[in-house]
Parts: sequence; C-alpha cells; structure tokens
Amino acid sequence: MNRQSWVATAPALRVPSLVGAPAAVAPRTEAVLLALILAVGAALRLATISADSLWVDEGYTLAIAQLPFGHLWSVPFDVHPALHYTIVKAFMVFGDGEAAVRLPSVVASLAAMGVAYAIARRLIGPVGALVTAAVLALEYTSLVYAANARNYTVLLVLMLGAFGALLAVADAIRAPARPTARRLAAPALVYAGCAVAALYTHNQSVFYLVFANAAVGVAELVRSPRTIVRLGVALILLNLPVVAAWIPWLRVILSTTDDFNWLPQAGIREAAWVALVTVLPNDVGALGALAAALAIVLGLAVTVFSRNIGLATAVLFHLIVFPLLIWAFGFVYKPIYMERTILPMLFGAALAVGAVAALVRWRAVAAAVAGAALLASAVSSVAYLTRDPADPSLGGHLVQNWRAAVAESPDTPRSAILLCESFSVPTVSTYVREADVLVLFPDGGVWQFTLDDWLAVFGLPVAERRPDVDATIARVLAERGRSRLSLSDLPARYDRITTIRPEIFCKGGFANAVRAAFAAAGLQTDGRRTYAGVTAETYAPPAR
Repeated sequence: MNRQSWVATAPALRVPSLVGAPAAVAPRTEAVLLALILAVGAALRLATISADSLWVDEGYTLAIAQLPFGHLWSVPFDVHPALHYTIVKAFMVFGDGEAAVRLPSVVASLAAMGVAYAIARRLIGPVGALVTAAVLALEYTSLVYAANARNYTVLLVLMLGAFGALLAVADAIRAPARPTARRLAAPALVYAGCAVAALYTHNQSVFYLVFANAAVGVAELVRSPRTIVRLGVALILLNLPVVAAWIPWLRVILSTTDDFNWLPQAGIREAAWVALVTVLPNDVGALGALAAALAIVLGLAVTVFSRNIGLATAVLFHLIVFPLLIWAFGFVYKPIYMERTILPMLFGAALAVGAVAALVRWRAVAAAVAGAALLASAVSSVAYLTRDPADPSLGGHLVQNWRAAVAESPDTPRSAILLCESFSVPTVSTYVREADVLVLFPDGGVWQFTLDDWLAVFGLPVAERRPDVDATIARVLAERGRSRLSLSDLPARYDRITTIRPEIFCKGGFANAVRAAFAAAGLQTDGRRTYAGVTAETYAPPAR
C-alpha cells in the first residue's frame, strides 16, 4: 500500500471537543437563583457599608457633595466630572455618614451584577449568566469598591451597560431581517444614556467607550464581514449624540488634567501583580487563588475554542485588552493604572468562570472547576466580612482609620488636630466635634481650617488654585479672617495637640519638625499610636 492510499483509508483522529452546548436551567429555577444571588450580594455589601472609616478620597467626596448643585455643574473645580458628586448629594437625604455616602456604590454594585447577568445570558445562556453574577456577588474587590464612596463602581455599571447595548446593536444589525428603527431604538437609547453618564462620571470612560466600540467592530469584521459597513455606520450614528453631549466637559478636562500628577508608572511585574490582586480572591491562601486562576484560564480556553465571537470579545476586551491599554497610557501621557481603574477586569474574570460552567463539554469537570472558583470567592467574602480592623489594605485598596485616630484623641474646644496636608481636612472634619483642625504647610505656617474654609479653597476652579496651591490657600484663608500661625504659637492656644498623619503623605519631615518645636515648648508626647493607614501622637504639658 502506498503512502497516499494509506492516508486515504486511515481512520480520522477524533479529538474530544472542549466545548459543548450551553447548559440549561428551568426558567423558574433561574429566577429563584438570580434572586438569591442578588440577595446574598446585597447582604454582603450592606453588612459592611459602615465598617471602615472614610479614607481621604471619600472625605473629599463627602465634602464636595455639600456644594450647591449649580456649583457642581458650572465650576471646573475637579479633574473628575460632577455626576457622581450629584448622585452622592441626592443620597445625602439619608444622612451624611459613611452609610449614606457609600450607598450609591452599593446600589451600583448590585446593578452591575444584574447587567453582567444580562450580558452573560445573551452570550452563554442562563447557567453561565448565573455563575457570572454569583462570582461578581462574592468577589473580594467587588465588595471593597461597593463600600467605597468614590465613583468607581458607578462608572463600572455604566460602562457595562454601554457594552451590553453595543452587543445588542451588533446582533440587530446582523439579524437576517434588515433591522428597523424600532428594533435599534432600545439598545441605542441605552447606549447613549450609559455612555453620556459614564463620561460625566469619570474621564477614564473615554478609553473604555472608544475601545469597546473598536472591539465590537473588529469582532463583527471577523464574524460577518458583509455587515461591517452597516455596523460601522450604526456605531458612528450612535456616538454622534454622545460626543455632542460630552463636548462641554472636554473643555473642562483641558483645564483640570494637570491636577492629576501623583501616580508613578507601574512596571510589568507591578502591573501584573495589581491585575492578579484585582481579579483573584484575597485572603484564601495559595490553593484558593490557584482554584480561581485555573477557572479563569480554562474560561479563556473555552472562549477561544467555542468560536463564540461575542463571548471572546467580552472576555478578552475586559480581562486583557482594556487593562493593557490603561497601563500603556501611562507611557504616552500620564500613569493611571491601578486597581480602581481596571475594575472592568472583574466582569471579564467572572464571565470566564461563567463560560466554564456553561460551555465545558464534561459537566462534572465544569461543575468542579467553576464550583471551586465560587467556593474560593465565598471564602474570600467571609474573610472580607471578618477582616482585622488594623489591616492597612483591602486587596489593592488602602485603608485609613481616621475614625479611630480621632476618637482616641482629645476633642475639646481647647484641643487641636494638626495635619501635614490640607487634603485630609474633610475626612478629619467628619469625625471631629469640638477640636480645631490645623494644617502645617511646608513654609512653617499653620492655618486653621473649617470645612467651609476648605470648600472655599477647593471649590475654586483648578486653574485658579494653580500653580501655587499653598499660596492660594493662604490668600483665601486670609480673606476669610484666618491668621497664619506657627508651631511655637500652638502650646499657648491649646491644652492638647494631636498630630495625625496618613502613611502615604508627609513621610518624615512633618513628625520631626513638630516633635522638635513642641519639645522646645516643654510639651510631652504620649507616644505614637498606630492605626490602619494612619499614625497619631498627642502632645501636652507635663502632668503636675
């Protein structure tokens, strides 16, 4: 037998396919499970909404939200747009404590679970969608940012909503029947609403929306080249009103971006570590992290072998492409890569695990791998609930226990809290009742701040505060009747003076200058007290 005839008659080698048909579940069971997942997610988020002290950025949010609505939308005082501050201000009808200011993030986190479920159901069916939502409900990083008063979780749900609408538009364009305006109207309105809201929540959304549109376009080119022109036209028409609505803020961005200049560019190893901390369960040991990583890697393989272009677009864009773009941006303009700016990775990782549960051909393997990942996430969520209050970080997010530091410091009309920088004033003012709040500036001057004083400075347009912020502060405070003091003036004014310093600011010079000045005045210290992310030290005259 010659070689050619042997090849013709040899039996074909059959490699078992990794991917099977999407797993199914009864509609009633699906509804019950989804309700249960949302209920567990809500319970986890509400249980810890007030557990941690505000950190400096949250204190900033709480203070800015007290500005009038007109000021929020007419004065370019911050590098971030005004929508999230407006939402927080609306929620302050429930109070001005930790719970009220964080409640928008809790609501947004639950909404993100629902949006992720809807996208996943379109791509991989109900079983995969339920697992995707369950992973998001339990993810450590998701819990951390659900209890964070900044705009990151609100931004996440808006970006996911825009992405889901883009997928729906692409599906409608590709449908055998030519799409009608009525069929395109709903996803187009959802996209426009989510996109505009995202652009007025955080400037990072510009990158997400541009590259999400590009990703959907590339996916369509791979899947159905005959419809790419129609989809391209549709995407242009979709984004025209979005761009038009965003143009007023573009002018503001150009005058405020210099206010963000403090983050160093991450190297490859550091960037990879931040990504892993973001998507993997925390505080579960190597075995738990490995189980989650295995599920994500298997999900990536399933994504590739399934030939499900929509699934591949969603997973690869959120889990790999978007964080890489955020990291690369730091090399061409300004570094912005950190855990909070790559939160869309959470959806990519959750969807990858959902793909394992829904599409792996061997159901026992699918259940074991996805189940192990869910178990690791559940253990991680319990670790989050029972964490040590002294822990200085939650995954990649810093903790600053200003509440305890202030509570254990003298708080009377004859006492003072002395800070090393002005950005912490709103957070300290949240917890101080009677003590004066003072700030020591690099020139040796000491200024008293009330929250109204702080808002008078930081409610100014960024262009008016710069280039010399300290000089602007001195000018505004002098106009408001404040007097410049020195460290040597303080012992005569106050019986107790407590310095509180966040560990990320004012490393050594502040403490040394204060200690020397107060020692010269005969004050004694009770010793340094250490809390999560901050240190405190109280000075007083010797006991008689």
